[in-house]
Amino acid sequence: MSKLQETLQQNKEMDENKIKEQQRTYNEKFAQIDNENESIRRLIDQQTEEQRQRNTEHEKLDQQLNEVKERTEKLEAGIQNEREAREKTEQQAEEQRRLDTEHEKLDQQLKEVKKRIDKLEADMHADRETKEKVDRETRKTAERPQSQEFATLEACEQLLCKGRPCTKCHKCRDWHFNGDQETWNWICNYKNWRKMDEDRWRKGASNLLEKRIDATCTNRIVGHIGCSFSFGLSIGGSGTTIGAPYARLCLCEKH
Repeated sequence: MSKLQETLQQNKEMDENKIKEQQRTYNEKFAQIDNENESIRRLIDQQTEEQRQRNTEHEKLDQQLNEVKERTEKLEAGIQNEREAREKTEQQAEEQRRLDTEHEKLDQQLKEVKKRIDKLEADMHADRETKEKVDRETRKTAERPQSQEFATLEACEQLLCKGRPCTKCHKCRDWHFNGDQETWNWICNYKNWRKMDEDRWRKGASNLLEKRIDATCTNRIVGHIGCSFSFGLSIGGSGTTIGAPYARLCLCEKH
């Protein structure tokens, strides 16, 4: 084989290796996108199931309201009949008083049912607004490119902590966030968390935070929403680039 042929063969092998490497990179990116899409689908499914349960409860309350209305109409008819014959006997007068008392109780029950329906409708409206907000944030996240600082722990370790000690425990702890942008945005929105979000945090999402090498505290993070719980976005370079590669947390020892 001539030197030219050897050179051509080497170039061909290098090109093939580059193509394989590019294909592997693309496959990894596609897999990451699939995982993010699956997370979004699971969230939507969960919210849909919650909405279905609320609709079921609303239907039950409507049925109860109809039953109360029917009973009220029947009682009102009975009251009218008793009023016409009230002067006949004292026994009829006593029965009328009993019916009046029961009517008042039913009116109170009707008011309570209406209050529950109003509250349920308000909750459903709030849930719809929350779902729409999540959908908007999800679309914004999908359209916004991820920070390059987000990729490696080494990039995170080059940044200085900008936090202040907790007023309760006086210990500042730096943690590297080892997750995707959508989860980070969800964490930063912790002030709007509901119980399901707190459960998600305690059941695994907190494990996405790793202690930095130069952190001052070695205790494991466990997470507690009510204890000076704060996250911060890092500012890189000249102070104009938001990278968000680390979180600041202050947690009391008792948690």
